[in-house]
Amino acid sequence: CEDSAPLARDLAQGLERRMDEFLTLADRETIARVSGTPFAELRSSVLSLGSCMLKQVLSPSRFVPHALNEKGLQLLRALLAERMGDARVRARGLHQHADFEAWQRDGFVIKDFDEVGDAGLHKLLQMASGEHEVGIPLPPYKWTSRNVTVLAERDPQNDMHIDTFASIVKVWIFDASVTPQHGPFEYVPGSHRESEPRLRWMHHYAMPPAREALVEPSFRLLGSPSAASAAADFVEHCSASSRPVLPLPGARRTLVIADTSGLHRRSAGVVGLVRRSWRLAGDNDGGLRRLDPYRWPDAAGRSSEL
Repeated sequence: CEDSAPLARDLAQGLERRMDEFLTLADRETIARVSGTPFAELRSSVLSLGSCMLKQVLSPSRFVPHALNEKGLQLLRALLAERMGDARVRARGLHQHADFEAWQRDGFVIKDFDEVGDAGLHKLLQMASGEHEVGIPLPPYKWTSRNVTVLAERDPQNDMHIDTFASIVKVWIFDASVTPQHGPFEYVPGSHRESEPRLRWMHHYAMPPAREALVEPSFRLLGSPSAASAAADFVEHCSASSRPVLPLPGARRTLVIADTSGLHRRSAGVVGLVRRSWRLAGDNDGGLRRLDPYRWPDAAGRSSEL
């Protein structure tokens, strides 16, 4: 990548507008408190970056290695993405969905798929993504089998982790036969929101040299000893609060939509048992296509690049 001064100026202006419009005073104080750096210093340093680095900062990249992570760059990216996501949902009226409160509180929703059907799923995907059309597949929906056999060897998916720093949507249908012995999907309710304990954990994970983050940018709850130590309260809470997401009683097919920027994992199960499930078909990583987390909101659902 070759730096461009005009592009750097445009990107910095776009980032500055986003920070001014969406980050609250409380957000700025939280970033300063967690990082130990005045927010004004972080802001000035980020806005002076070259175009190549600013493009990474304003991208969906799970982790951007840079010395500014010591001053709170990872926190800035995470909080700004969350605030802009919240703004998109409200600008488009999608917060009026009956399940929005549970989605924002818990980070997942569970439905009887035979009751909601394709039409209900479509509305749930709009609510979860904050988009009416962009990145939202249209029904009728097609599914692909995603059966998982519990193995004796430990799978990396058994480790509690986040997929990335910003909200992303995954979708499953689980068969009625799934029990705790089948290694069900497990989630920490509320862990998708940028609370101060989560930000502290994330900050210490991203601190240079950030060896663990460079090896695996989908942060593991216990993947960084320094992060686990600095945010011991967060680690303890997640370990104690994690719960298996099991089929609804009486439902033939249970629909689960989850924001996997929250802490989740595949539970351990009984070796040899098979967890029967289905994922949305298509080139979508099992859910919705990942979009720019810093896209501008408006009521019509359009976004501008800068």
